[in-house]
Amino acid sequence: MKLIAFKISDELALKLGELIGDDKSISLVARDILEQTIMGESRPQPVTCSELQT
Repeated sequence: MKLIAFKISDELALKLGELIGDDKSISLVARDILEQTIMGESRPQPVTCSELQT
């Protein structure tokens, strides 16, 4: 199963984290994606579940 990464707010990231069980890793991934997108350094890339569960 693959998840497509896209811009989400910190609030949504924390909600997703609560559902998954680890809000910090999810919000860090979301924040990193937001920073990259805002800075224009790269477009969001697909993120696998194993990468999210670090």
